[in-house]
Amino acid sequence: MDGTVPYAAPLPKTGSWPERDGLIIGVGRDGEWRRTVMVICSAVLVAAAAVFAVADRLA
Repeated sequence: MDGTVPYAAPLPKTGSWPERDGLIIGVGRDGEWRRTVMVICSAVLVAAAAVFAVADRLA
């Protein structure tokens, strides 16, 4: 041994990197379309439920 410290190569990022981000626009990585569609569908369902609740209340 010559006294040097061996360094490991940095590990590549795996999985879905923007976990902390809310809505993801784009198709750069696997799963982004699925998450984007899921967020949009959830927002539409919540909006529809709110509209029906308000309409029921006004009727």
